[in-house]
Amino acid sequence: MNRNAVSVVIAAAAISVSAWTLAADKPAAQGMMSGCPMMGGGMMPQLPPGNEKLQLQMWAEMMQKMSEITSKYAAQVK
Repeated sequence: MNRNAVSVVIAAAAISVSAWTLAADKPAAQGMMSGCPMMGGGMMPQLPPGNEKLQLQMWAEMMQKMSEITSKYAAQVK
């Protein structure tokens, strides 16, 4: 596996950790992911108000798929 792929895996992990840290710092009244650059910024679609449960389910599924892709590349690291 080349260095670029390893760099992408490391960057994705760092972004995930920083996103969860930012989300944890925000009050719950603002929504769990509202302060997260990955979730509330522009990378993830935002559903209209009243769809919070569906929004969280969608984010969970997207994060799970990203995790599977990251795991696939991590397994190839020698």
